[in-house]
Amino acid sequence: MTNAIADILVSIAAEFREWFASVATLSGNAFGWDRDRIGDAAVHHVLRRQAARLRSSRLADDGGSYTPLCLFLAAACRVLSLPLSERHWLAALRNVIEQEHAAGGEALGVALGTPAQRFKMLLDDAIDAAGLGSQVTILDERNRRLALGLSVNWGIRTLLAYATEAKIAKSRASPPTRDLSWVRAKIRSAAASLSRDQPKRQVEG
Repeated sequence: MTNAIADILVSIAAEFREWFASVATLSGNAFGWDRDRIGDAAVHHVLRRQAARLRSSRLADDGGSYTPLCLFLAAACRVLSLPLSERHWLAALRNVIEQEHAAGGEALGVALGTPAQRFKMLLDDAIDAAGLGSQVTILDERNRRLALGLSVNWGIRTLLAYATEAKIAKSRASPPTRDLSWVRAKIRSAAASLSRDQPKRQVEG
């Protein structure tokens, strides 16, 4: 990967970090979870409610799962005191693009699902392990927190992959709204940059 392409990916990851920080702030203000013990109760309520909503349903084709995913991630990060950095988003961005270009199982008759569906399956398992699903977890408090951290890991990948797969209209707002279609445009820009770099590397190799 050339330095120019790496810089583009880092720049997009930085935009994702800034966007999600705004989502987290909006969520905290809306539900008041930045206030003392009442705030702690509020954030756990939002976390459990959105976890249950995600765990009990499939990703909506029309983009309707965007808000539950964002609220779940914002609440989980608040509970874990985990600010998502460029590093988190860069790793997720690369992972999602790799999965989109990975060979499927059609030739073998194996139904693996789309990248978003696969990441969602891992997210569901992490939600269960964290004690937020309908199943009883056998993990202690420390390991439930580790499972919650894993749910953030799979959640951001689910969100990015979902943005590329959901049937959503391109935002026409001016200035552009930083919504699911905005996320999709950024991922496509990153993927296009990597695709342009691939032939160059093959020639150089």
